[in-house]
Amino acid sequence: MSAGQRQVAMLTCVTLSTQRSPCRHAGMIRSRTTLAWAASLLAVGCAAAQTQYTATSSVRAQPKPESCSFDVLTTRPQRPFEELGIIDFTGGVVYKTGHRAGLPDSASELKDKAAQTVCRAGGDAVLADVNGLGQYVRATVIRYKPD
Repeated sequence: MSAGQRQVAMLTCVTLSTQRSPCRHAGMIRSRTTLAWAASLLAVGCAAAQTQYTATSSVRAQPKPESCSFDVLTTRPQRPFEELGIIDFTGGVVYKTGHRAGLPDSASELKDKAAQTVCRAGGDAVLADVNGLGQYVRATVIRYKPD
């Protein structure tokens, strides 16, 4: 490595530690860059929220096809219903604003993230719980009682 290349390598060094030490050679740049990419991929993987379904009653319903239709409600329906379970949206990084990464921000996003679970549980609708930041944090899966 020539003196000019070493100078460029020292100027473009990626350092993950708190020390301000210069890189010794290009190999360190490559290994530290790889480490930086691995750390960012890990952060992205941890950012995604997950869904967790918990049956909350002894009521069981027949599973529906994967692409079943269901209602997204924010208030209790007027018609009689039975609670089947709860979908909790967990995990995800919490930003300074208080928003949690990966939580649904709209009813349509909630529907997309909960669809497979709702259909598998045999639900007709979900009662959505929204936090103070407008994110959907929980959905109660319900089945309408026959009239």
